[in-house]
Amino acid sequence: MKRIALVTDSTADLPEDLIKKFGIYIAPLYIHTQGKEYRDKTGISNKQIYRLLEKNIEVKTSAPSPSNFTDIYSSIIKENDPEVILSIHISSMLSNTVDSANIAAKKFPNTTIKVFDSKTVSLSLGLIILETALSIEKLKKNKKIDYNFIDNLINRLIEKVLFLATVEDFEYLLRGGRVTGLKKFLRYMLKIKPVFITDSGRVKVSKISRTKKGAINTIIQEFKRKFANSGKSRVGIFYGDNHDAAVSLKQQIQEDTNLEIEEFLFSEITPVIGTHSGPTVIGLSAVPIL
Repeated sequence: MKRIALVTDSTADLPEDLIKKFGIYIAPLYIHTQGKEYRDKTGISNKQIYRLLEKNIEVKTSAPSPSNFTDIYSSIIKENDPEVILSIHISSMLSNTVDSANIAAKKFPNTTIKVFDSKTVSLSLGLIILETALSIEKLKKNKKIDYNFIDNLINRLIEKVLFLATVEDFEYLLRGGRVTGLKKFLRYMLKIKPVFITDSGRVKVSKISRTKKGAINTIIQEFKRKFANSGKSRVGIFYGDNHDAAVSLKQQIQEDTNLEIEEFLFSEITPVIGTHSGPTVIGLSAVPIL
C-alpha cells in the first residue's frame, strides 16, 4: 500500500488525540519575548502570553524556518519512506510558513513533497487536515490510493472551508496588523464587535455588530446560510480565554435540526494565534464532507 505522510503546523489547533491517531507531523511556529524563544503550544501557555500582553510586554511570533522543515521531512523519510508528503499550512498571507516548507521541499528530489497554502488558519486549517486524513484512511481500506483524488480534495476543501470569528477587544489585532480593513473602524472600536472571515488568505472584517451577542448571532446565521440543508459537515469551535462562551456557541448550533454535523471539534487557540487575537476571540470553522 502506498504511504502518505501528513504535515501541518501548530496553528491548526487540532486536538492532540487526533494528531496522534492519524500520525500527523506538526511544525511549530515560535514566540519571542523578553529575549527568549518558545515553541508554540509546548514552550509557553496562553495564560502566560495574555499576562505578558496585559503588561504591554512585547511579544512577537515567527514561522518555522526552512531548516525546521528539513528536519521534519528528513525524519519522516527516514522513519516511513513515504511516496508522498502532503504539507498543508497556515495562509501565506499571515505567515511565512508555506515559504519555508517550499524551500525545504526542494532539498528532497527523490521524495514527492506537495506543499499547500490553506489560505486560512486555526481550526479551519485543522479541519482541512482532518478531512484529508480521514479520506486517506478510507482509500487505504479500499486499497485504492489515488493521488490526483487527494490533491483535488485538498484544493476543494481549501476553496470551501469556512472561517468566522469575533473579538471583544481590538487592541491585540491592531498591534499585530494582520487584519485587513480594520484600521478604518478604529474610531468606532469601542462601540462595535466585528465578524471576521478569511478571504483569499487574508483575515478581513466581514460584518459588524454593536454587541457581542449580535456578533455571535451573525456567525451562527452565516454558518447556517452556507451549510444548512446542504449535506454533512465537520465543525470546529475555537476560543481564547472564554471557554463558557464557546460552549454556548456550540449549543446554539446543535439546536438547529437543518444542520447535519458529522463531528464537532472544540479547541483552545494556540499561543501564537492568541498573541495576535487576544483572549476574547471566539470562532467557528466548518468544512463540507465531500
